Amino acid sequence: MDQKEIEDLISKTKKLVLTTIKKYIIGEAISYIDDIVQEVYLRLIVSLKKGQFKNKSKLTTYLYQIAKNETLRVNEKIIKENQKKEKINQFWQTTKELFYLENYQTVLLKEKILLNSKYLSSTQKEILDLYLQGYKLQEIAEKLKLQEGTVKSNIFRIKNKIKKYEA
Repeated sequence: MDQKEIEDLISKTKKLVLTTIKKYIIGEAISYIDDIVQEVYLRLIVSLKKGQFKNKSKLTTYLYQIAKNETLRVNEKIIKENQKKEKINQFWQTTKELFYLENYQTVLLKEKILLNSKYLSSTQKEILDLYLQGYKLQEIAEKLKLQEGTVKSNIFRIKNKIKKYEA
């Protein structure tokens, strides 16, 4: 096929190809129409050059099927991409919710402790403050120059006091 034959074929069948694409395309894939058209004609030309079209049906029927299949393929690709994006968005939304929930619970816990702080010794208040900031028991012990066992037992006592004096 030479350039002139290809141009003639495209001009004669462009309306059919566009109508077929518009029939099967989903809204999210509209911006891909030009890409689909190019791919349809590329596939047609390659199959004609390879002799894959056997003249068992009209060329327009063959072209219609290529346009339909290519449009459905692009639709599927867009749907998969959207599902992937949705999963990512759900993941981040869940992560954000967990983060805010965790922070909210920490704030509530701190408020509860402040309300009940008269029941805690100054050492317990220091230990609790570092513990709520995320320090490990060994780090708290080093910072406050205490034994790790002392820190651990104080955390245990603090938790019991909080439970005892909860509203």
